[in-house]
Amino acid sequence: MDYRRIYDNLITSRKQRVPLDGIYYEKHHIVMRSMGGTDDKYNLVHLTAREHFIAHRLLWLIHRNKSAWYAFKFMCFLNKNMSGRLYEEMRKEFSVRLKQEYADGTRIPYWKGRKTWNFGKKAKDLENGETWIHNLSVSHKGQQPWMKGKKHSVESRRKSSESHKGQIPWNTGKNYKHRSQRTAEHILKLSEAAKRRTVEGGWYNRNRKHSDKSKHNMSIAHLGQIAWNKGISNKLIVSLETGIFYTLDESVFLTGYSKSHLRNMLCGRVKNKTSLIYI
Repeated sequence: MDYRRIYDNLITSRKQRVPLDGIYYEKHHIVMRSMGGTDDKYNLVHLTAREHFIAHRLLWLIHRNKSAWYAFKFMCFLNKNMSGRLYEEMRKEFSVRLKQEYADGTRIPYWKGRKTWNFGKKAKDLENGETWIHNLSVSHKGQQPWMKGKKHSVESRRKSSESHKGQIPWNTGKNYKHRSQRTAEHILKLSEAAKRRTVEGGWYNRNRKHSDKSKHNMSIAHLGQIAWNKGISNKLIVSLETGIFYTLDESVFLTGYSKSHLRNMLCGRVKNKTSLIYI
């Protein structure tokens, strides 16, 4: 279809029309300003709202460029009674152009490089922070975590893996020392930090006792389970390399692992990376 001929006929016929009183007209730039048009009288024509909408649709069909598309998109937002077919066509065009602009770098996402209003701040330090934390806690009571009992599918894990390829992990270059490698100064700093947390904020269960209902629920949850340390409290730990017997505290100092992690390794719950075993 010759859209240029239709557009020229529309403009020529409306140029010769004398505007009537009581009829709503809109000024239309024959050559759009974004494409070099001016506000001079010869470049303006009075059109009705419907004619104006049709004129911009014709311009978009003629040029198929960014300027004509944005102008017609604005007309579509003003005209709420557009057809479903036309709306679908506009949305597809919008999606294609948006992806192209992001790929070319001509459009930058509004969130890129910006920091949120609470960046680097703790909730309790904000205005009405304590009230906000309390309301958030109340609103989530009784709700199940959205991922509880669910597992990511193979396809989901594959996509996640591909999206992270080439990225540098956040903890690259950071050195996490085992307890046996920590200096006395490092241990002192950790101790002071733990004391401050206890004194200032307090542990969540400090000076608290489980209610009878809580004890009953825990008892039911553990019913039928075998205690992790059943039968091993009096067992000895021996090294397969040297044949020397050790206490649990001596083994912790020797390996650098925590008591709970060392017990799990000796009981076979996790891979045993030491030469120690229970006998």
